[in-house]
Amino acid sequence: TCGFILVFLIAFKLADLTRVVFYLLAYPELHVVHSFPLWEFCCNTNRFYETIGSGPAVVGIFLSCYFFLQSFFLLGSTVWPKNALIKTFAAGVCIFVSYILIAVLCLETILPNNFFMTEPYINREASSDWLIFITSFFALFNWVLAYFRFKESEIINRW
Repeated sequence: TCGFILVFLIAFKLADLTRVVFYLLAYPELHVVHSFPLWEFCCNTNRFYETIGSGPAVVGIFLSCYFFLQSFFLLGSTVWPKNALIKTFAAGVCIFVSYILIAVLCLETILPNNFFMTEPYINREASSDWLIFITSFFALFNWVLAYFRFKESEIINRW
């Protein structure tokens, strides 16, 4: 999993440099073709996105969400031996949609009809910490479940 991130970032950078070289060779009169600032995007040093926050919290959110999705699809591959990617994706969409619908229905029953928040009551640092914690917890949970499923199917040797 960590090796994949490193290989993906290297491949992304090489593809971007290939794009830059191709456009500079095809259009030598253009001086506005630049490489994508990948490090600034990952570390949010130039404020690419303002909604989540800045600094190491954004990198932590991206990494924890990546590990959660990777563990979710790993667990899906242990549950469904054939067409695991499609079935896991469909199950994830169904879980996500049902979660959103249940949350909306609960909020409609609890909150009054004209409820409107005028001030942001959500602490961004605390919410990003909770998001990292929850996605990391579920990633570990999925990995443990996948381990036991692999062990059950005797892919992992027992001593």
